[in-house]
Amino acid sequence: MVEIVIFTFALIFLILVILWLLVFFKTNDLSVKSLKKINFKKVLVVFPHPDDEILSCGGLIKLLSKKGADSTLIFLTKGEKGTTDAHMEHILRKLRTKEAKLSGKILNYTRTIVKDFGDGRLSSKTNQITKYIELAFAKYQPELVITYDLSGLYGHEDHITNAKVVTDVIRRRFKKIKLWYFSPNKNLLSKIKLPEHMAKDPKFKEARTTPTHKVYIGTNVFAKIKAFYAHKSQMKTLGRGRPFKPLPKWFFLSTLVYEYFFDAN
Repeated sequence: MVEIVIFTFALIFLILVILWLLVFFKTNDLSVKSLKKINFKKVLVVFPHPDDEILSCGGLIKLLSKKGADSTLIFLTKGEKGTTDAHMEHILRKLRTKEAKLSGKILNYTRTIVKDFGDGRLSSKTNQITKYIELAFAKYQPELVITYDLSGLYGHEDHITNAKVVTDVIRRRFKKIKLWYFSPNKNLLSKIKLPEHMAKDPKFKEARTTPTHKVYIGTNVFAKIKAFYAHKSQMKTLGRGRPFKPLPKWFFLSTLVYEYFFDAN
């Protein structure tokens, strides 16, 4: 009887390992150069909505925090449009702000800042956002800034505005700052289903970057998974486009032990 139990558990474990390796090789691109030494002391991450910080660079920030890096996470909105029910917006403002702060804590950000420039309205507030970003860069003096590329990943107007403002500020006033775009590898992009119906510009993919390097985050992926589940209000939609269903979200996330970036300098 004991032998049967041991055999059963061993078989289940073997199946899980095989599944994990299958998903890993299907969603990663090992041909992309790996960075071995990453010693940034000050990092600033800018995204428009709470939950944008997870898949993009969650593991890297956790990794750098263990080396003593000072890290700042800025969200330009409270993500109040993250629902199909407009009546929920006033509730989501508080709820998603709380979730953003929890995620930032899990990933060991030194500080998490949630602004309120208006979910879905960033393109109409470029001047205000530009002034704020300039002040933030001057205050926190980052060596590295991470954000979306100019495609906004899937053409989301807030993502694009965010990327354009950050890129413009660095190229115009803070040229010594290293700028990395979150840049998913081709294998992952071919497997996941992104909400590209949200794009207003049909040519947004022309601005999409391909990664210049990747970072191995190792066991820091566990913090990334925990931060993912901190965004409880978004669980119906967050990760919905993942491949290999019905495997659970955490299983898919566990295979993302590399994070991919484009060096925009």
